Amino acid sequence: MIILLFVIGNYLTFVIPANAEGISLAVDPPIFQINATPPAKIESPLTIENRGDSIVNLKVNFKPFIPSDREDGQIKYVNEEIGLDVKLIDPTSSSGQAIGEFELSPNQKRNFNLLINIPSDLKASDYYFSIIFLTGKNSKADINSSESTAGIASNVLLSVGEGIIKGEISEFSTPFFSEKGPIPFTVRVKNTSNHFINPKGEILIKNLFGQTIGRVDLAKVNILAGSVRNIPSQDYFDENKNLPDNPAAYWSENFLLGPYKATLSIALSDTGPLFKRSVFFFAFPVKGLVALLLGALVLIYITIRVRSKV
Repeated sequence: MIILLFVIGNYLTFVIPANAEGISLAVDPPIFQINATPPAKIESPLTIENRGDSIVNLKVNFKPFIPSDREDGQIKYVNEEIGLDVKLIDPTSSSGQAIGEFELSPNQKRNFNLLINIPSDLKASDYYFSIIFLTGKNSKADINSSESTAGIASNVLLSVGEGIIKGEISEFSTPFFSEKGPIPFTVRVKNTSNHFINPKGEILIKNLFGQTIGRVDLAKVNILAGSVRNIPSQDYFDENKNLPDNPAAYWSENFLLGPYKATLSIALSDTGPLFKRSVFFFAFPVKGLVALLLGALVLIYITIRVRSKV
C-alpha cells in the first residue's frame, strides 16, 4: 500500500457565495491531492471555520465533478455516485460515525477527519469530488439553487493506481504584431493520461541578437485527466501587475521594438515528459513614433516661421 497525500491551495477551489448577511466560512485545506495504491485507507484532517457573526447550521454533502469546458480550472458537478467509501468523522469521537450535520458558533472552528477506504479491486482511475458544507433547509438541494443560502467546499483529487503520464501542447500562440506590452501568450496543454497532472513551465523571450531578455513563469495548476487547461502566468494572479482580465501568460515588458522569439518549455511532471515550442512576434510602437514625428514636424514648422520673420 502506497499513499501520497499533498495539500495545496488556489487552484480548482470552489466556494458557493454567501448570500446571507453575516455568513463567512473558511475551509482548510481547499484541495486534497492524493495518490494511492490499493488497498488503502486514507485519513486526513480538515478544518472548517465560521468567521461570521451568527450561528450557522451546516450539512455535509459529497458531490463528484468533472472539468468544465472553459479550460480555466472551473469544475462542473454531475449527478452520479462517487464510487468510493468516503465519510467525514469527528476525530474526538470513538464511534467513527459519519458527520452529516453540525453547528458552528461565531468564530468557532471544527476539526474533522476525511476517511476514504480504497478496496483492492477498485478500478485504477481518477476520482474527483467535493466535500460541500451547505447552509439552508434542504441538505440535498442543488448547489446552484436559491435554497442553498451559503456554502463552501474542499475538492478532492484522488488518483488510484499507477499510470503513464501523457499529454501535449495543444496551443502556444501570441499576436504576431503588438505596439507595446504586456504581451499575452496562449498556453493550452492537454492531459491525455488517466491521472491528473501538475505541469511546470516557463517561456523565454529572445531578441534579434539571440539574447534572452525576458522570462514568464507559468502558474502551478492542476490539469484533470482527459482535459485541456489554459495556463496563465503566475503574474496574472498578482493584482499589483495591473494585467488585463483575460487569462493568459503575460510578458509584462512595456516598451518593445523589433522581432522576438518566445520558446515555451513545459514538463508534465518532475520526471517529464518535456515539451518545447516556439513562436515569433514583432513589436513596434507605431502610435508613439507617430506622435514623436508629428511633434518634430511641428517644431520644424515653428523654427522655419521664426527664422523667416527674422
